[in-house]
Amino acid sequence: QMRGLGTTTLNVAKSYYNAPYYSQLDPRWSGIRYGAWNFGPSGCVPTSMAMILSGISGSTVSPVQVANYLHYNTLEYNRNFFGTSSRGIVMAARNWGYSASALNSYGEFETALKQGYYVAAGVGPSRYVLSGGHEIVLKGYQNGMTYVLDPYNPNNNGWTSLAYIWSIPSTDPID
Repeated sequence: QMRGLGTTTLNVAKSYYNAPYYSQLDPRWSGIRYGAWNFGPSGCVPTSMAMILSGISGSTVSPVQVANYLHYNTLEYNRNFFGTSSRGIVMAARNWGYSASALNSYGEFETALKQGYYVAAGVGPSRYVLSGGHEIVLKGYQNGMTYVLDPYNPNNNGWTSLAYIWSIPSTDPID
């Protein structure tokens, strides 16, 4: 929802926003050190959130901007653990003026995608990650499928079954 000058409210369909694709392995930032770890192997949440925030705002939010905010202003990225906690997702969204909420059922998950929302999905062992957790971006809904943007492996980008994504939740305790 965007408020203009005066009292007019303009609703813009969320489906009109397109997220750019960012890779956490991009040489512009993969070697930056945050705490004990480099961004490349640990930056899936900042990269996913940069895609989402850029898509929603229509302006460029880089993975480094998100990582810098999370590392230097919270304890949720590469502080006492590798990677970013689920609280970091909420904090990043709030920092950029947005809100984030958990999707606690398959129905909520499907509805959010049907309504055009981006979903930051914490997935576990699967084609996306061997062990622990990994964050991917989901957008759109079509016949039980959603479009995946995987910040670690662009070969995983494309339409994937919602049922498959729902069946592989992250096993990482910080998620």
